[in-house]
Amino acid sequence: MVAKAAVSSVLQPDLGETAAVEFFGLVMERSLLGRMTGLRRVPFYRRMLKMVAGSTGYWVSQGKPIPLSKPSISGSTLNPLKVCAIIAATDDAVTVGGPIVEKGFQRDMERALIDTLDAALIDAANAGIAEEMPASITNGAPSSAATADAADDIATLINLFDGDLGAAYFVTDATTATNMALLRTAEGGLIFPDVGARGGSVLGIPLLTSRASPRDSNGGQLALIDPTGIAYGAEGLAIEKAHHSTLAMSDTPESEPELVSLWQTNTVAFKSEVTANWEVQRDGGVAVLTGVAWGA
Repeated sequence: MVAKAAVSSVLQPDLGETAAVEFFGLVMERSLLGRMTGLRRVPFYRRMLKMVAGSTGYWVSQGKPIPLSKPSISGSTLNPLKVCAIIAATDDAVTVGGPIVEKGFQRDMERALIDTLDAALIDAANAGIAEEMPASITNGAPSSAATADAADDIATLINLFDGDLGAAYFVTDATTATNMALLRTAEGGLIFPDVGARGGSVLGIPLLTSRASPRDSNGGQLALIDPTGIAYGAEGLAIEKAHHSTLAMSDTPESEPELVSLWQTNTVAFKSEVTANWEVQRDGGVAVLTGVAWGA
């Protein structure tokens, strides 16, 4: 939370529109939203048709009437929700370090935004907060607890899934993927020969890894996702750099408002903000395995 003083901050136009566009591109490219091909990108506030069940095609004899296909649709609208990050440092540190320090801050904010987006998107425990954060695409999806038998668990996950396997992705964390890569059969062969810490594929289906995919003492989460049944919106990044503002120096600024003047303390702050939202538009397009601890 920032309360600006009489002297205005240095804003995005002062940093350069090109830098802001490149930063937004890097965030989207490295997030799951940018890595899953097939997601339907839509504009905010635009009324759209939500395809609950698709059309049906028919073979028809010459001269015979064509059966009517009746897709199940409903109206839907995505409103923009914000993901933000603020960091602060002494002006001396930034001045001495120059572009190298500012680049380090940028990378740190990139990672913060990416992890926040991915966690909200993929964590099944995220039920969303009205007007603040969307529910995850895995929240409320069909799920099953993993066992010690990886092959049976993968079969169970596929049976729970009712999306398009030809367009689907597996998503998990790097630790779970690494454990999968180490799994061997009784004869010593690899069970998942095409999987590693950076992803790979399972049964020809691409596997993506994310730092934000949930994992606890019981194991990780493995999600199977059909992105063609998911709509999302994402718009440009706002970048601000401020010397003459007052910050609430707390990660809970509403309850602990410790206000600090940047000018008085010779401090500079960097703020980044991106808008995003999403919605699962076809039932059955996401399924989840929980407590995946194969090989751990």
